[in-house]
Amino acid sequence: GRGAGGGEGGGGGGGAYRKTDPIRTLCGHWYHFGCLDPHMTAPPFDMKCAACGEPIEHTHWTKAGKRALLEKRWAFEEARRREVGDVGDFLGF
Repeated sequence: GRGAGGGEGGGGGGGAYRKTDPIRTLCGHWYHFGCLDPHMTAPPFDMKCAACGEPIEHTHWTKAGKRALLEKRWAFEEARRREVGDVGDFLGF
């Protein structure tokens, strides 16, 4: 459920969220964490709010430097996935 005092959702402190936890974006609209997370951690990293059209921002994903880290992590995972596929093709898997 929501954090203490009707906060931004998430199972207490530390930023650990469950899929069904409601979170409030900086534009003021509410979404389930599980609905936003896949869109916020893969390109394009500029999802818009369905209610108001503003860019979706929340400190879980948009803290200083975190978005850049998410982009780098995604690029690394994609490069690794392509490399494994290339090796598989080369070896006939």
